[in-house]
Amino acid sequence: MRFLDKEVEQSPTLREFKLIRRRIIEVAFLSYGLSVLSIYIVWGKVFYPHHVKLGILLYVISYLPLVYKAYLARKTLIAYDDYDYVYNFILRQRYYFTFGTGFILGVFISLLLIWV
Repeated sequence: MRFLDKEVEQSPTLREFKLIRRRIIEVAFLSYGLSVLSIYIVWGKVFYPHHVKLGILLYVISYLPLVYKAYLARKTLIAYDDYDYVYNFILRQRYYFTFGTGFILGVFISLLLIWV
């Protein structure tokens, strides 16, 4: 049985999948870090005269890793043909997606209100 586990571990498809998964996790943490940094800059008034502009710029830039993450995930879905699974997952988790989208919009609106 151990022989089969080693064979599966060393398959190129599994290694590629693990590499893509690691990239997706790294990109998600980068996006989260940029969002937190932008909020810290605005609330902490770092770079005072331009802190709100810089915070909004970093917040908008934090979406770029998310777009890249979606691209990597799409590439993985095409390779493994799991569109139906993802669609059903999104339907089951729609409340979390709604909450997350509302949170992102709320932070963006609060940053805009601080700027005005």
